[in-house]
Amino acid sequence: MHDNLSFNITKEGTEKDFEIIFQNYRLLVYRIAFSYTADSFEAENITQDVFVKVYYKLGSFQGKSKFSTWIYRITINTCHDYARRKKMINIEFTDDIDRYSVASDKLYNEKEIQEEVQKAIKRLPEKLRGMVILRYIEQLSCKEIASIFNCSVSSVDVNLFRARKLLKNFLTHLI
Repeated sequence: MHDNLSFNITKEGTEKDFEIIFQNYRLLVYRIAFSYTADSFEAENITQDVFVKVYYKLGSFQGKSKFSTWIYRITINTCHDYARRKKMINIEFTDDIDRYSVASDKLYNEKEIQEEVQKAIKRLPEKLRGMVILRYIEQLSCKEIASIFNCSVSSVDVNLFRARKLLKNFLTHLI
């Protein structure tokens, strides 16, 4: 994605380095934060928090993972901190609604289906919620998600399977 940025990250990172990072990653960070909150004001606050952390931790980036993975990890952790503080998360689910077939007597319009899916995602445990957002909204690979959550790819696969199973149970009235 943005990992081919032409700057060196050093303990003496410059303001220019930070500005490049901010310009290249702010929309990504905001999009993830908005997915967690469904509130533009809160998403802006989270985005600011993330970049304050990035600024102060820039020198600690060791290059063992891709830079974008490091940014994702900080963003997800900041969103989880937000969730713990607020005890309530609203997810804006923007995945393709066409995946969900509606085969019941009640006809749902696309907006109603999206609202039901949002409610179902809110019910997922925090870790599963984060993985669903990264996989299906941000379209990251399971390998990238594993790196962000410091777990194995098979663990991500299992957690995504569990999340899909829970979502299916939560959404049975639509199927």
